[in-house]
Amino acid sequence: MKNKLLIMLIVILAQSLFAISFEKNVLSSEKSKVLIGSNVYPDSLHKITGDNYFSLQSLNNVKSYLKESLGKNQSINFINFRDPKHNFNFRGNILGGFDYVSGKKDSSYYYVYKGFRFYGNYQKNLTFYANWWAGHISGNKDYALNNTELLNGFYKYTPSVDSNIYVDRIQGFLKYHTKIANLELGRGKFNIGENIGGSVILSNNTNDYGYFSTTFNYKNWRLSLLHCELIADSVDTNYYYKTYENKFLALHMLEWQNETNHIFAGEEIVYGNRSPEINYFLPHIFWRNLEHNLNDRDNVMIFLGGEKILFSNAKIYFNFNLDELRKSEIFSNWWGNKYAFQSGLKYFLNEKEENSLTFQFTAVRPWVYTHKDLIDKFSNDGVGLGFTDGSNLIQYSFLFKQKIFSGRFRLFSKYTRQGSLGNDFSINYESRPKNTANWLEGKITDTFHIDSSYLFHIKKHHSLKIGIKYEHSNNDLIEEFLSYSFCL
Repeated sequence: MKNKLLIMLIVILAQSLFAISFEKNVLSSEKSKVLIGSNVYPDSLHKITGDNYFSLQSLNNVKSYLKESLGKNQSINFINFRDPKHNFNFRGNILGGFDYVSGKKDSSYYYVYKGFRFYGNYQKNLTFYANWWAGHISGNKDYALNNTELLNGFYKYTPSVDSNIYVDRIQGFLKYHTKIANLELGRGKFNIGENIGGSVILSNNTNDYGYFSTTFNYKNWRLSLLHCELIADSVDTNYYYKTYENKFLALHMLEWQNETNHIFAGEEIVYGNRSPEINYFLPHIFWRNLEHNLNDRDNVMIFLGGEKILFSNAKIYFNFNLDELRKSEIFSNWWGNKYAFQSGLKYFLNEKEENSLTFQFTAVRPWVYTHKDLIDKFSNDGVGLGFTDGSNLIQYSFLFKQKIFSGRFRLFSKYTRQGSLGNDFSINYESRPKNTANWLEGKITDTFHIDSSYLFHIKKHHSLKIGIKYEHSNNDLIEEFLSYSFCL
């Protein structure tokens, strides 16, 4: 009995059929395009095959599972259950791994994590997905606190007792879908528009949040609605408890797409200090006028974007976000001319998108994403939802992706020129020194960043990732590190 329990423990701790590295990969710096209602979930959700199987059901299952999971078996799962009579499928897998980061001045930390992921479907229209993982950061905790991007939400750390930094995350959704409409309830995050290095419309650089989304499809047209419950940046401490004000993000978008073109436009609103606004659940009306009619108390932005296939191996894309509009001041340096523009060219080295070159230009005016009311800041849990590097900047970026042998190589670099005036979402725009704002106004900072990584698949379900990062600003070194990530 003891031997059987020991083998089961080894299975749980030493292998996983799905793996994660960093929850947000700090080495790739790439944000893939995710539109409303298209949350990614495992492939072949309705094609789960094989017999009912539980790895710890018997000693023979344990031995077979270890042997197959360490090999090249494409379909081995920790749990696999099928009920053809009721068209119910369930698949679950353990995940785990180890990340080690070595930075400048002999500073380093490591992160050990474990978790579980499952997904499946009931009948043809209902799918579900859940992903949980948790772990702790050890080593130089001050260095980890200042540099790791895992800590973009709640974490537990008590310096007085020199404890580890404990981090956990969970994502998931329930989705009902038909040919003409989808309904989805979940926890995750979204990234609007094709880009590398961050979206100027809605970035997924933050912690996860709860959301409700729905989409309606008609031929080449698509109307989407997204309503999210955020965590406010403002926190009032009441004895030993923290009180968070209600805060929400509402977004709707209209898309048109064919084989070579895709264009979309929409509005997004951050609001709070009240219950969910029923008016913002209407996807087919103009919200900017609606917000004015609701006493002009929320933070509204208008956006549009698109992409076009050029020839058979290249495409061009753009994203535009408008935070403020006054017709009489369009061509002036009025501070309220708050907008962001992003455009890129992607060249495919072969038929697969994983081998590509991308060049991108991003320009963000001063004071974009800022607001006078703390509750209406364009952020979630203290992290901005706008462009990752802030505002009042001009940025040139480059991404190279190439499959080499059985692994993937990525090289990302960017050059950013940024002014100090109104360059962060957390600034109250009522504190501006004047009513004008020029591009790159204030003290200018030039930052150069480059990182690269190579992800090598040792086996089907096991991988090793090695990456380096270097960044300096105005000739001063900001950060450099070498990281290793082993995924079981």
